[in-house]
Amino acid sequence: MDTAAAQRFGVIIQRVIDRLLADELLVLKDGGDATALVGDILGHMDRASDFAQAGKVISGGLLASPQVDDLFASDGEIIEIMNHLDG
Repeated sequence: MDTAAAQRFGVIIQRVIDRLLADELLVLKDGGDATALVGDILGHMDRASDFAQAGKVISGGLLASPQVDDLFASDGEIIEIMNHLDG
């Protein structure tokens, strides 16, 4: 993924994380950093061959991150959040 694409997707990922946290579908560990999650997930993005896999890649990145305690959203729910982001 080129730098510009990574920056654009990083903004989307941050907004998804913010929504997951607001909806209590994502729980960070004590001292966990939501901003650090963006980098963790971007590290998994080369595994996605298309947008249909984005939910799986994001959830995998979240679950693999040392920042995350638990994730209560399915891959499909993550895609729905992405589909309904404003802007």
